[in-house]
Amino acid sequence: MVYLDGVFVLNAALDALLLSATGKLTGRAVKPGRLALAAAIGGGYACAVFLPGLEGLSGAPGQVGSLAVMLLAVFGVRLLWPGGVLLTLSCALGGAILLLERLVGSLSYANGIPGTAWDGELLLLAGSGLWAAASLLERRASGKSGKKVPVLLEVNGKRRLLTALVDSGNGLRDPISGKGVLVAEWDALAACLPEKITQAACAAPAEHLAEMSAVWPEGRLRLLPCRTVRQTEGFLLAFTAQRAKVDGVERGALPVAISPVRLSDGAYQALIGL
Repeated sequence: MVYLDGVFVLNAALDALLLSATGKLTGRAVKPGRLALAAAIGGGYACAVFLPGLEGLSGAPGQVGSLAVMLLAVFGVRLLWPGGVLLTLSCALGGAILLLERLVGSLSYANGIPGTAWDGELLLLAGSGLWAAASLLERRASGKSGKKVPVLLEVNGKRRLLTALVDSGNGLRDPISGKGVLVAEWDALAACLPEKITQAACAAPAEHLAEMSAVWPEGRLRLLPCRTVRQTEGFLLAFTAQRAKVDGVERGALPVAISPVRLSDGAYQALIGL
């Protein structure tokens, strides 16, 4: 016998823990209302697969669809990075369940249903452990935020040494490589850039992308959507540096976004995420 209310509560709680942990690990703000909506969607999906005629939703397409809808509810349309983290956390939860089964020897869990109330408590304990681990990592990462590090870039055959501020709020990622993006001032990069990559062109990159790409195809120029501190949407022109060394650590080819405006009063010329 399946009690749908118990299935809903357990799965909604686990989804909420995993989505909240995803926000902590990706540096994305998670609003309580959006989190509650996504958790309700996850709990509703877990119940739906037991209803007559909806058993087919339990397959891979249904699972991927429900996951995508939950991610959209919490994080909006930029799903690649949080989606990967959420999948990793889900796999970690599965591993925790197997570990608990070996330790207690009686854990029974299938199709979203714990065998006993004790099993349900153990599952919530595993999910809470992942959330606590994500919170600890977030606190440690935030402790590094504000540190200034040297960055050596090789761009267009030339080398440039910059000072970058480690910024926990810089969650900008390259959709092609998935790597974190270094945001650097145009002034600091100008000596390495072709003449057509002007400050004015970088201020309106969508309008000048074609002509800039024509003069610098090696840069693999593209537009990266971003949101400023004033919550206005826009684009930054991005290219791939041939080589980068961040705080003495080789990073290989690194995506770099050009800021047409100064990032500081001279204390640093770039921003880099954790």
